[in-house]
Amino acid sequence: GYPDGAFQPAKPITRAEALSVLDRAVGTLYNRAGTYGPFQGNSVVEGNVTITTSGVTLQNTTITGNLYLTEGIGEGEVTLINVTVQGTTKNAGGGRDSIRLKDTTLNRVLVNVPSRKLVRLLAQGDTAVGTLEARTPARLEEEGLTGSGFTKVIVNTQSPWERTGTQEDTSSSETGPENKVELLGSFNEVEIQSAGTQLALQRGSIANLNLAPTAQGAQIKLANQASINTMTADAPTTVRGNGSLKMLEASVDGVVVEPGIMSGETKKKKSNDAALKDLTIDGETVQGFAPDVLFYEIILSNETTAVPVVEATTRHAKARVTVTQATGLTELNNTATVLVTAENGRTQTY
Repeated sequence: GYPDGAFQPAKPITRAEALSVLDRAVGTLYNRAGTYGPFQGNSVVEGNVTITTSGVTLQNTTITGNLYLTEGIGEGEVTLINVTVQGTTKNAGGGRDSIRLKDTTLNRVLVNVPSRKLVRLLAQGDTAVGTLEARTPARLEEEGLTGSGFTKVIVNTQSPWERTGTQEDTSSSETGPENKVELLGSFNEVEIQSAGTQLALQRGSIANLNLAPTAQGAQIKLANQASINTMTADAPTTVRGNGSLKMLEASVDGVVVEPGIMSGETKKKKSNDAALKDLTIDGETVQGFAPDVLFYEIILSNETTAVPVVEATTRHAKARVTVTQATGLTELNNTATVLVTAENGRTQTY
């Protein structure tokens, strides 16, 4: 930002400007092991904080921006004691015994480790985590907890090529990237969004477990005495192990619960899936189509004279689709709409 408020995006950036951008993004940098923050009272750090190495303890600090736990941490440890992060905590480093949270409040946490190695986040004392999204394997553990712990957990552990849309060679790996999340503690709400997720409840309970329509083929494993109160399944899944499931609400076929796990009732519910599986114009798939993208602009050749035909297929077999075709190639008449009505009556328009 220049003094007059201009950004000048087309102007080549200077070295000094590049350093300024990086400095603002990094904010306060901790790149050496040690303890930081006052031993008494509380300090406020305006902007972001970046931790790039293991062996760092940050205490009695409020961060008004984001907290970045980077790849430089490796599989080492970082400890947060009485820390409040008002922005997002982005976790890109750590291992099976890594990130310790004690008496700490985090607004939103994003776990996205480029190496896809499993990282542990341990919540202790008066710790509260608002929403945690695990995009790579994670172990979430609660121990000696007096706070609310992990309030909402979203599991979206897609493989790298699923996130980028490109296929990668996994021939060198025995099993390919794992999509695994381990839970130990009492969790109020857990939502699985990614296909092929392996969720292991190794200790404790989940009050509400929701499987989105995109969570095809998820596998739930319950350890001895681990329990789920209510599970809502909008995608085929398998539940196995030695734990218990009190109530199951399924809107699809293919939900398999091993004998001995179901301790309550099973309900068949109507699906609320009002998404499309595909969208085509004159038989060709619309470029950039994704079920959660609701608006598309199509550029036709100048030689086009006929109004193209829009067709669509719903993702859920019992959803209905109604297409209102465009009637012309000029404004007001050049818009087509696709109305999707889910089995339970919920609607969505493309």
